[in-house]
Amino acid sequence: MTSSCSKHGEGGTEKCELAVKLIGSLRAATGKDIIKVSIPKSPITVAEFLRLLVREYDDLTTILDERGRLKPSFLLFINNVDYALLGGGNAVLKCGDIIAIVPVVHGG
Repeated sequence: MTSSCSKHGEGGTEKCELAVKLIGSLRAATGKDIIKVSIPKSPITVAEFLRLLVREYDDLTTILDERGRLKPSFLLFINNVDYALLGGGNAVLKCGDIIAIVPVVHGG
């Protein structure tokens, strides 16, 4: 799984596509293991990216709370590191990063 980044046009405008690995119920909701999301700029914060993601994929709206933040019932990793350790919603994503979103399953 890779993300891509390339320069296009005369001004060298950067087009960036991030790969998002979906686990469990998110995979079932979208029918996909991996989705590619084009971002309008790089870098972009996780908060900005999540808003963009749910606009493009209605099936993923369940990952955000009413304030637009990732619900505590989901984990998000950037290049295999918990995004909370990188600044949470203020963590910065850039071309080439790989995101994984994992639903937390509780049971008894």
